[in-house]
Amino acid sequence: MSTRIEGKASSEGVTLSSLSEAKSALAGMGDSYEKHVLHDINRLQIATDALKSEIENQGKRNDVFLIGHNIAGLGDTFNYDLVTVIGCNLCRFLERPQALGDAGLEIIQSHIKALKTVIENKMKGDAHPDGCQLVEPLKKMTSREIE
Repeated sequence: MSTRIEGKASSEGVTLSSLSEAKSALAGMGDSYEKHVLHDINRLQIATDALKSEIENQGKRNDVFLIGHNIAGLGDTFNYDLVTVIGCNLCRFLERPQALGDAGLEIIQSHIKALKTVIENKMKGDAHPDGCQLVEPLKKMTSREIE
């Protein structure tokens, strides 16, 4: 999702006009967010599949991290708070120095599946009733692996 938003700065910083323009640009992107994030989730799956063949390859692990980080970054902006929570949890897991192994790959797959579930079911907001059922098991998995 690459949309260029040019701000207008004054001597006091960003103006109300530029904030309003940025808000409008983001609102226009909202209609296509699901399509773009599903594309990114697909890219995350492809990067994870590549990592499976070379599980100790730090570059491939970093690719998975960066895509997950990008997915997490826009979730809140488009009212997909669960996307941000899941993406951040994945990134924290990948930041740890331990080798991934098969269990680590399963944890990554669980995050990908959860991200798809959130988008496909349009689970918006920060208080979705099924959100805890998705997030809590992921947090338990990653905390167990990190300890």
